Amino acid sequence: MIDAERIQYLEKQLAELEDAPEARIREKIDLINDLAWLLTDTDTKRSFTLSESAYSLAESGGGNGRPYKEGMAYSLRTQGYLNQRLGNHATGLVQLMRAKETFESLGIIDGLPDVYDGIAGIYFQIGSFPNALTFVHRQLDAAKQIGNKRLIANAYNNYAVIYIESEDYEQGEATRDECLKLAIESGHTRIECISYINIAETRLRMGKYEQALKFGSRALKLSRDAGFELFEIYSWDILGKTYLKLGERDKGLKILESVLALSRKIDAKPSECMVLLSLGEAFLEIQQPDQAVVWLEQSLNVAQVINASVEVYKTYEALSKAYEQKKNYADALAYFKQYQAIRGQVLSSVETLRTKILDITYQTEAAKKEAEIEHFRAIELEREVEERTAELTNSIANLKKEVARRKQAEAEIQQMVELLEERVAARSRELAALYDMTILLSDVESLADTLKPALGKIMRNTDANGIAVHILSASQRSMQLAARLGLGELEQFDEVPLANDFVHWLKQADAPLMFVAESDFYPMLPNAFLLPPYATFFGIALRVHGQTIGFLSLYRDREQPFSFEHVSLLITMAEQLGIIIQNHRLQEQSLDMTRVLERQRLARELHDSVAQRIYSLHLFARAGHDALEDSDIEATHLRLQQVEANALFALREMRLLLYQLRPLALESNTLSEAFENRFEEVERRLGIQAVVETDHAPGFSEEVEEELFYIVTEALNNALKHAEATDINLLFTTENGRSKIIVRDNGSGFDLGQKLPGLGLENMCLRSEKINGLVTIDTAVGQGTTVNITL
Repeated sequence: MIDAERIQYLEKQLAELEDAPEARIREKIDLINDLAWLLTDTDTKRSFTLSESAYSLAESGGGNGRPYKEGMAYSLRTQGYLNQRLGNHATGLVQLMRAKETFESLGIIDGLPDVYDGIAGIYFQIGSFPNALTFVHRQLDAAKQIGNKRLIANAYNNYAVIYIESEDYEQGEATRDECLKLAIESGHTRIECISYINIAETRLRMGKYEQALKFGSRALKLSRDAGFELFEIYSWDILGKTYLKLGERDKGLKILESVLALSRKIDAKPSECMVLLSLGEAFLEIQQPDQAVVWLEQSLNVAQVINASVEVYKTYEALSKAYEQKKNYADALAYFKQYQAIRGQVLSSVETLRTKILDITYQTEAAKKEAEIEHFRAIELEREVEERTAELTNSIANLKKEVARRKQAEAEIQQMVELLEERVAARSRELAALYDMTILLSDVESLADTLKPALGKIMRNTDANGIAVHILSASQRSMQLAARLGLGELEQFDEVPLANDFVHWLKQADAPLMFVAESDFYPMLPNAFLLPPYATFFGIALRVHGQTIGFLSLYRDREQPFSFEHVSLLITMAEQLGIIIQNHRLQEQSLDMTRVLERQRLARELHDSVAQRIYSLHLFARAGHDALEDSDIEATHLRLQQVEANALFALREMRLLLYQLRPLALESNTLSEAFENRFEEVERRLGIQAVVETDHAPGFSEEVEEELFYIVTEALNNALKHAEATDINLLFTTENGRSKIIVRDNGSGFDLGQKLPGLGLENMCLRSEKINGLVTIDTAVGQGTTVNITL
């Protein structure tokens, strides 16, 4: 149902309740309030009258002798909102704050988004951006609780205005685009039209004239199709001013003259005054003061009729400048004095000084004009500062009555800050745990296995449907896939060729890439990253110590940009992933170097000890053979004794070398002590409850102990890497005279009938067979896993 139909429907219901009994008076108040709110954009005067009538009825009893507080609050919402739009800030703020307190005390959330909207608007107009932002936050939260896309879109529009006023145009544009998207999705044509008008106005302010024409034209078409004549006027006004900026003077003036006729046709006095002022300023800018005066005098007449004081003072100021261009300083001075009177600054020292300058200018030759203009501008700036100070002083005087309410608001803000600090601390703990886990896993895993747990956590924390990490090749002409989750098999992802412009971006980028829908695809991004099933893309370079080493990409299957909070998390995680990849590289290099050094050490040991002994064995055996051929039994016996002694010595040397190759964790610890140290260094640092229990401490040979160490380590690593367990128990016990080691976890479990990737379970079984043991596994999906090792 469009607004016009809703207005007719409400008026019909009100007519039926004209002589309503006391029992139905509240129903009548609600209908009057609904109608007043609908008329705020089209009939301000009637909206005021209706809201005041509803307030009076609600205050007088609401049908049961007691004030109808809900009806009073909705009336105050409408009055405060209208006063905010008319610039009556103090009055509007008092009314909106009263409505806010009533809604909050009654637990009525439906009326709060519009009340917060009005309060934010007042704070914004008086330049208190932090307070404005606080109430926009509340407006968005309340709108989301209600689930009303129109209210959510309106909140996003306020965010966009604040961003743009603070010159954060990029964020402002993105937020306003989100507002437009919500307006289209929710079918609210009016908000969609306003969004196009606001976007066009922003583009005009930013100097993006072609885009201003594009969105202004969209707003114009939508206004015409929906019958929004007032919005059609605003759209034409923007288009006309844009064409003037583009140098198409005739076209721009023709449009403004046409829209002036339309304003007069529908008797829209405020818009008529706006267009007349635009025409006057346009002719003033192109140095045609005579024509400017014609339009400005008409603007002044209309503004005085509707008592639009702001337009009156702007018109007086423009007329003063027009007569300056005509070198008619007497009339320029007269209009400037009227401008002074309207602004209420008669006899102020700054404006008196300006009056003197105009008097002097009127009496001097044109040769002094340039110096006079410089003085004029400087004093004008001082006057603006004085005016602003006076306005804020008046506002502060009125707001002193609201000190108690402000204290409550400050307490709420402090509560929000504390909540934010808690969320930051929680996120920091989560990042620290993720970092610890990936670092600890990286010493035993391939790079892909190291990255996948981290990528899984990133997906869950950012609501992504797919994620991938690519590593930059040494030639920097391509990237190789390091790990991915949720994207399926994609051949084009294994190796991605790179163009020069993307390589340059990777090295220089100080911000991530993000687009929603294929139409916004970045041309420099390789086509391999354009995956049709996914609507939203996010990409960021991975860097370590200023050097780019890779690229992180995330995907969503819906058109939903990543939030500011998600982007902040991803920037932090990109740094962590870069460190993880670099650590893995360094560990591989260290491991390779360790292997080389160990091989060299063993070669030296074998050469210096075992090899020498074996060579001695050869010599003694040869000597014994010669003695035997000579039938020298005594010499033969001596040589055989020497062979035996050297063989035993070589055997001891080999056993010593083999002992040195045992796991470091077992050098000075029992099995249970080794795993207690492991739990302290790994699992418990990750917040996992890990316990070692021993009701029997059997003595194992070194060979058995070493194999058991690797079997249990594999079971623990599986619980940590794949099952995401939070509770792990390791038990050393005996059963029916047999030694047993049991590893239990409360993780995700798995299907024993399904073939699993990797060789971990197979290696556990092979190692157990070597020591006459048996490994059995008890598990199911979602029920944890128990590994039994029986000797």
